[in-house]
Amino acid sequence: LGRKPSFQNAPRPIDIDILFYDDKVINSKELVVPHPRMTVRSFVLVPLNELSPDFIHPGNKRAIKHLVGDLGPITGLHRWGEPEEIWEKK
Repeated sequence: LGRKPSFQNAPRPIDIDILFYDDKVINSKELVVPHPRMTVRSFVLVPLNELSPDFIHPGNKRAIKHLVGDLGPITGLHRWGEPEEIWEKK
């Protein structure tokens, strides 16, 4: 896609984060799966919890519903095109 090296976390034409690959844990220079920061991102965990709350994170062996429970306050998450919040945890 014509990406040129610049600086860390620079804007890019496309960004694909691999959350899981079955129950595999991959930790190489080129690829880390599960995504290393997904457990602190409500915008990842809340929708994932709707899809598969009992899925076990292969790295820390905890269900998605429990990882969501560990998050601090969650506000402002919306489904695309819907103005109301889909989740609010204070």
